[in-house]
Amino acid sequence: MSDDAPLRYDFAVHPGSTYERAAALIASARLAGLVVDLGAGVGALAEAMAPYGFETVGFDGDPANVAAMIARGRRAERLDLTADDAAERIATTIDDAPVAAVVMLDVIEHLPDPERSMALLGDLVERFAAPDTSPLLVLSVPNIAHRDLAAKLLLGRWDVTPTGLLDSTHITLFTERRLTDLTTARGFTELARNDVLLERTEQHVADLAVFDTTTLAQHLRALRRRFDRHADVYQFVRSYERTDAGVATVRRPEPTDGPFCSVIVRTQGERPMLVDALVSLAAQRDRDFEVLLMVHADERHADRIRELAATFEPGFAERIQVHQVSGGGRSAPLNAALDVAAGRYVAVLDDDDVVTSDWIASFRRAAERLPGRAVRSLVAVQWVEQRTGLADFEPVSGFETPYPQRFDFLDSVRTNRTPSCALAFPNETVRALGVRFDETLRVCEDWKFQREVVGLTGVSDDGVVTSVYRRWRTGGGSQSEESADTWIVDHERVVDDLDDEPTLVPAGSMRRIHELYRRIEQLEVELGRRVDDDPPFRFGD
Repeated sequence: MSDDAPLRYDFAVHPGSTYERAAALIASARLAGLVVDLGAGVGALAEAMAPYGFETVGFDGDPANVAAMIARGRRAERLDLTADDAAERIATTIDDAPVAAVVMLDVIEHLPDPERSMALLGDLVERFAAPDTSPLLVLSVPNIAHRDLAAKLLLGRWDVTPTGLLDSTHITLFTERRLTDLTTARGFTELARNDVLLERTEQHVADLAVFDTTTLAQHLRALRRRFDRHADVYQFVRSYERTDAGVATVRRPEPTDGPFCSVIVRTQGERPMLVDALVSLAAQRDRDFEVLLMVHADERHADRIRELAATFEPGFAERIQVHQVSGGGRSAPLNAALDVAAGRYVAVLDDDDVVTSDWIASFRRAAERLPGRAVRSLVAVQWVEQRTGLADFEPVSGFETPYPQRFDFLDSVRTNRTPSCALAFPNETVRALGVRFDETLRVCEDWKFQREVVGLTGVSDDGVVTSVYRRWRTGGGSQSEESADTWIVDHERVVDDLDDEPTLVPAGSMRRIHELYRRIEQLEVELGRRVDDDPPFRFGD
């Protein structure tokens, strides 16, 4: 390379740049000492650190970069970061000087073995630790899951560039999850983040339908927001502290680790009908499930429910977990249960409903038929009334089956046509989407949750009646406790919330919509004729 050849990574230090953001993280930690910059390039971090009064020592493997740092008055050494003696050479250079931070900015992705790089960083932080303090670790890596790259991959495009997200010299690619796993495995805990956000990157192509304002782009953005909060992150810029001198083992639970289904039962501990619900669960032929009894009351009620759970035979009782939930609206116990549910699927059973012995088996059949979808069975409705006491009830009807045999996407937009006890949702999808029960709703929270999940997963119907949904004409049911106005207000709120984002409709919907509009036109014509044919209505006729 000639002396006047441009340096590949000679980037300006400007407000909001990676270097400025990393410098701010270091300064905010209020530690004294040197900043050890590994893979320093031309010393941009040293420039960003200067206003804070820090001295920076830069190490880089490119002799041109080292020469540039020295020419700019920076302290620099040439070093191959993959060498076996890299830590020793760095320590020798630093000697006994105190170290405030060990830094790698946009370096790990260029190295062949990120675990080995993290081992080097862990070694250095440990070496430079003082009795009462430890150096900060600061890292930055590009986000390979940026929305622009995800959009291009949908089109089968992978456009490598000289620099940027798909720099031609990148060897290792990072999402936030991989970065977190890598740092946690070496005993580091994240302290702060100062990520670079960039809505449009060098990969952005405005005229492609997957970008900007098209309906497709809006749908992809809405979907991405559910799965990941970092769609606009260009570079992760994070600081860490060493919390474990040893190497931690990172293991994320797999869906196969838990039971087939987590059954969530929320209760206030006041209904004797809860016993019926638990007895019906104890009678399941498919016993591959756990029961999460979420007691939305004080600890005294929770203790009573634990005593009730312990009265069942051990094979069932040991699969019951009792959790006490304080405060919050009626959805609070449901969300608390989602946080601990270990099943591949999650289902909700109200404490006044019961299920047949085939309930779990029905969900499994539907899941095996169409994996990844929400699963649905049929419901019988029975009307009940409060009788002698607050919790006593009596059936006042036979069994009805008013809900459609198969899930109808368009019909479910009009109103909730599937009670909670008829559905189970794939837990991995619920967590990946970040779907929660809306705790601001007084009613309709189950319908909103259902619509948010099944709008993306679809439904696999089993077509067998496996539960009894008890509806209250008087007394203890939630519908009787809420006014008609409450239902109307929250119903409309759910529709508005769902309308804020694009909707993906399943195959067959266009024909249904076409037929519905044609029927509306026919009714309008018939109504018009009837108005024309009939004489005007007059009071007193």
